Amino acid sequence: MSTYEFSVPCLFGLEGIAGDELRRLDIPNVRVENGRVLFSGEARDMAKANICLRTGERVLIVLADFPAKTFEELFQGVYHANLEDFIPKDGSFPVKGHCLNSQLMSVPDCQAIVKKAVSRRLGEKYGVSWLPETGAKYQLQFSIMNDRVQLYLDTSGQGLHKRGYRAVGNDAPLRETLAAAMVQLTRYRGREFLWDPFCGSGTIPIEAALIARNAAPGGRRRFAAEAFAWCDGKVWDEVREEAKAKEFHGKYQILGSDNDPKCVSLAMANARKAGVGDIIRFADGDATKMDLPAQSGILIGNPPYGQRMLEQQSAQRLYAALGRHLKYADGWKKFIITSEPEFEHYFGRRADKKRKLYDQYGTANENQIPRGWGGGQGVNVEDIFGGMGGAGSWADIRESIRRVQGAFGTEWDFGNFGGGGRRGPRPQKGKDMNVTLNVTFDEALCGTEKRVTVRIPGKDAPETFTVKVPAGAVDGGRLRFRGKGGLGTGGGEAGDLLITTKIEPHPYFSRDGADVLVDVPVTVAEAALGGSVVIPAPDGSKVRVKVPAGTQSGTKLTVRGKGAPRVKGQGSGDLKIKVVVKVPEHLNDGQRRALEEFQAATSEDVRTW
Repeated sequence: MSTYEFSVPCLFGLEGIAGDELRRLDIPNVRVENGRVLFSGEARDMAKANICLRTGERVLIVLADFPAKTFEELFQGVYHANLEDFIPKDGSFPVKGHCLNSQLMSVPDCQAIVKKAVSRRLGEKYGVSWLPETGAKYQLQFSIMNDRVQLYLDTSGQGLHKRGYRAVGNDAPLRETLAAAMVQLTRYRGREFLWDPFCGSGTIPIEAALIARNAAPGGRRRFAAEAFAWCDGKVWDEVREEAKAKEFHGKYQILGSDNDPKCVSLAMANARKAGVGDIIRFADGDATKMDLPAQSGILIGNPPYGQRMLEQQSAQRLYAALGRHLKYADGWKKFIITSEPEFEHYFGRRADKKRKLYDQYGTANENQIPRGWGGGQGVNVEDIFGGMGGAGSWADIRESIRRVQGAFGTEWDFGNFGGGGRRGPRPQKGKDMNVTLNVTFDEALCGTEKRVTVRIPGKDAPETFTVKVPAGAVDGGRLRFRGKGGLGTGGGEAGDLLITTKIEPHPYFSRDGADVLVDVPVTVAEAALGGSVVIPAPDGSKVRVKVPAGTQSGTKLTVRGKGAPRVKGQGSGDLKIKVVVKVPEHLNDGQRRALEEFQAATSEDVRTW
């Protein structure tokens, strides 16, 4: 049996939980890192991780791991991976990825390079000049962080949080992997009464029921690797049967309630679809007025908050009312997730324990940051696959992890309010907010001015900022507005607003700092005989370039000073030209005769072996 190296990306702070889950599945060689869990295993282990893991986001096969600061290094690193072991001749292999803190920061350019390298490798191995890509899908993903490239094959397809039971959600559905982690953090095992008084679409009660029953969260869905040519489908069926045989069938006390009858109906439908509708009770009711369903138990709540569903003042009144209602519920362990920095103040007591959560949600467009944004480098949680940061700095996240606190929240607190007295909040600086500003290639080249409207959590009205994009702006350039980020708590100062430029791709040009790169096609005759060609320059002018006789495809030419303006320094970069010799695909009679005469007159042997 073949052994593979796997990477399981996780929301920050769930690495330890995911690692423990994998070990309980008897998966070997589990290693925990920031933002992911690694393991070595066979196809059966891959199937187990996909079907049974509750807190991981995807299961990826590591195809390559190498340093790269240039496109050539990126191409060579991908080209030398054993891709033919995974992708068949007719396989479809779309590419997506992300770049962070690296010399290579243009995702579209990196996508194109990776695609070209994979095509070259597979074409040579299969002895074809064209790959049809009509077969099964083999999704490739790359991560470039700190000038190190990791290339993955996605075995999951849809993210593992897509359990298959929630076709639709309420206005603010909770991510399934996050809900499962919350339940596990309470140490619920099905013995106590569990109540979610803000159940919404039912995610927390459903995940609790799956945990209580020991039901595999992915047992009712399919995965991308099941269609892979080298993967035995019987393994997946066997793993599903083994997981089914390990389920418990006891009686459990799980209640989900909500003051919106539509949410309750939706939650009931989702529970039935998940196969746990028989062990969860749902009810309409106001959490601040309902009688406690039992003398003791575990309460897990995700109450509405001002950044997402209610106006902030209404949310604060809700927290206060909930605190008063639960003031004497001493038999209950209370776990609340919230983004309100002063939740404890309104709730009326301090948490015994708090766990910092960073949800990595959302990216900002040029005009607005949605409420509940998470920041970072444009992380899409639907496609997350490796170690990227969310709201807050790396230092914040690492310190949180060091303290065994974790991270996944817009900065949310997941608090255990089982006891302790009320104390005032300590002064804390607000979090820095990150906005990605999309600019066109020409706007970055010539400079521009844009207005960006930002909705800052905790403030009633959005703020509008004028952003001056300098001529020659680079991808990943950053502008800081001090004191314009998230509000501080307990009298602490506000964080900063960071606006990062993202340059949209151009049909002809690409950027390497101040240098502008362009491929210039020439005919075989122009390359052999020499000549001059007119090419467009980035500033809109035309440039005549001499092509020396005998020029080879891939030859580099330079036009000094015709690149982008230097943001720091004087002058402009260069226009870097790569000559691409275009061989005609279809010859007319005259071209064929001329080439035949040329071939007859040629005695040179171009091959040296």
